[in-house]
Amino acid sequence: MSFALKKRVVELLSANPEKRFKARDIALWITEKYPEDAAAKIERSVSIETHDQLLYQIVAEIGANRPSWQKQIPQLRTTEGVRPRLFYWSEKTEEQEVEDVESGRDQFVKFAAPDEIRLDDPAGVAEKKIARRSEHDLYPMLVEFLEFEHNVKGYRIDEKKSSNAYGAGGNKWLFPDVVGMENLTDGLHREVVTAIRESRDRQIRLWSFEVKLLVNRSNARETYFQAVSNSSWANLGY
Repeated sequence: MSFALKKRVVELLSANPEKRFKARDIALWITEKYPEDAAAKIERSVSIETHDQLLYQIVAEIGANRPSWQKQIPQLRTTEGVRPRLFYWSEKTEEQEVEDVESGRDQFVKFAAPDEIRLDDPAGVAEKKIARRSEHDLYPMLVEFLEFEHNVKGYRIDEKKSSNAYGAGGNKWLFPDVVGMENLTDGLHREVVTAIRESRDRQIRLWSFEVKLLVNRSNARETYFQAVSNSSWANLGY
């Protein structure tokens, strides 16, 4: 079965373009679609005895083979920075993906609903659509997260309101999307704060954030250097 695993994964994903699947969802579909292969794999294995153990093994094999599969098949994509990792199929180039997300043309994210899979039709996987947030929707969420999780006071920086002497798009290299200020003396005794002030030690820490809806190989380099460029003044830049 492991020999045909890539073929089975491609079969399901390519029949459901843009739908996000968990590796376990893919494994479940494979074992239900091809029960004879699943039974044969259990019989051949010395360590797999149950269906749950089989699913765990297939999930592990999908994860282990993912990097090489993606090099061979450009349409096979995965989400990054999200756990569990989601697999999907896209005929778009990575540049087109970023452009569609940032322009608002791609307004929904589609997730597979594996409980409603039709085994006689790989494309018969029901989907759940979730409206994609805009970049501006993320700013207040980030500010709230910083305040409650890190005790950092966040502020939105609107580069469009600043003067621009560097041409179109020049301000994005100068101004981050969100800045934060952390009071390092918060909660300390008054005498300790006075000692810190008298010794001219650091009392605040400055944070800088560049927010992106989607980062992939097509824009990772530019995004990285943009964050480096517009956060050179900060103690921490993200």
